[in-house]
Amino acid sequence: MTQATPSRPDARRRRWRDLRRALTLTWELTKRDVLARYRGSFGGTSWSLIQPLLMLAIYTIVFTQIIPARWPGASTTIDFAMLLFSGLLMHSVMVETIVRAPTLITSTPNFVKRIVFPLDLLPVAAVGTSLFHYLLGVIALCLVLYLVKGSVPGTVVLLPLVVGPMLLMALGFAWFLAGIGVFVRDVVHVVGLAGTVLLFLAPIVYPLQAVPESWRAWLYLNPLTVPVEEGRAVTILGVAPDWRALALYTVVAAVVALAGYLWFRRVRPQFADLV
Repeated sequence: MTQATPSRPDARRRRWRDLRRALTLTWELTKRDVLARYRGSFGGTSWSLIQPLLMLAIYTIVFTQIIPARWPGASTTIDFAMLLFSGLLMHSVMVETIVRAPTLITSTPNFVKRIVFPLDLLPVAAVGTSLFHYLLGVIALCLVLYLVKGSVPGTVVLLPLVVGPMLLMALGFAWFLAGIGVFVRDVVHVVGLAGTVLLFLAPIVYPLQAVPESWRAWLYLNPLTVPVEEGRAVTILGVAPDWRALALYTVVAAVVALAGYLWFRRVRPQFADLV
């Protein structure tokens, strides 16, 4: 007796049901992570702005007062601060994600033991948490722009086209690091160092124009260079992004995400024996 294959409409409904379930679970994991991080603190989610604002103040003082830096388009200290803050926000999204990734599996052994739990959603939720903090920073940046300049560039609506590929890139790294973190626990220390390297090898605290022409191509190997440059273009400078660079970056991000996901799925069966 042959088993009846599900009809195409039934299969389509099942895929939509699975997608809705995954999105709901990702939302709940992200919300739980955000609430747990600030539970019991008086400042609440405002702490997510205190650290980048403190770093902003330090870098602004250093690069405007101690080591004066010239930045095209920045005629005042507040202009420099906004350009710097925009880059720091991008950096925080990537680094917060990859720093947490190596311990996502090892810190949740109860999830690993549940065969039906979709562990591949843990890195997705980590990216969602980083995105939440980034959005708070963008709101603060837009408020400052409005107070100082009297308006916010209309090109800011293009920001999702810049941030989206970076989130995809971060997700690919998160899947890869979450998988390898189960086997090599020391990777968390290497990733922390890599976060600092990403900061200073991207045009965040200095303009890309300050880098010698022969070295600029190397900076584009940094996964933060394109998002930082194009993010500033649409949020502060009020110009359209470099669509060619953004398209190429999107393709690379998609490849990284696919490779990270395939790696994670390949090593996942071994998690239960090692956690």
